[in-house]
Amino acid sequence: MAIHDINANPNIINNGGESTITTSFNNLYDGKDLNPLDPSKGHIPDGTPVIFFTDKGSIGSKTIEKQTTAGIATAALKADETEGVAHVNVVTDDQTVNVDVTVKPKSSLYLTITGKKNIVGETVTYTIKVGNRGPDTASDVVMTYQIPPGLEFASANVDKGTWTYQQATRTLTWNINDVPVGDPYLWLDLKYLKPGTYQINPRLSTTTYDPTIDENTESITVNAAEKIGPRPEPVNGKTVPMQKTGTPLTILVLAVLMVVSGVFSAKK
Repeated sequence: MAIHDINANPNIINNGGESTITTSFNNLYDGKDLNPLDPSKGHIPDGTPVIFFTDKGSIGSKTIEKQTTAGIATAALKADETEGVAHVNVVTDDQTVNVDVTVKPKSSLYLTITGKKNIVGETVTYTIKVGNRGPDTASDVVMTYQIPPGLEFASANVDKGTWTYQQATRTLTWNINDVPVGDPYLWLDLKYLKPGTYQINPRLSTTTYDPTIDENTESITVNAAEKIGPRPEPVNGKTVPMQKTGTPLTILVLAVLMVVSGVFSAKK
């Protein structure tokens, strides 16, 4: 009797990926052995209905009917839910075969940075948010940031995980561990030692499949300005203008001429 078997290619996929489920009736079972049949020499009628079912992901829906061609029927399993194992069954007449497809987790991490204007000599707090749009938890998440010369690490604070700062390499490391769908924060204080242009560009890493981690990691460029000294204080709401002092130039010239004239008169 003809009997069908099933396989999944591949049988391990990332969440968001696809696996082709193939069932073949091109086998002959004699009660002891399963022997392949050459479909060119005969097969079950084309258009024989086959029902595919999955408990995770979708094959168009949870259940879909396909028809055979040359003794074979296929369906595409799309991993569009969460990680785990998809149990796929294929039924025709009184025969049922099944195959498992492992769905590995997928995360979608992102990082944003906010901070105020930067003045040399001041300490600025930057708020760094690491979020995960899912659908699965991101594992072993680490953020690193190497602080450039001209900036000085002041302090840090986090609401999840732990942080360390290595003075020798000027590197801040935030070990966040697992990040479910949500957004932990780090508050980073940096002191600006001299004017210039600086990059605030931390990097993220995770052991979870995440194809968009780099493009979703924000960096900013900041320009640190010199501190401006105090301006003259206004009086009664008005700035006091400069006062004219000294003797007018015309009077000075006349006085000099008179002195010179007197000197010559005295010599006569």
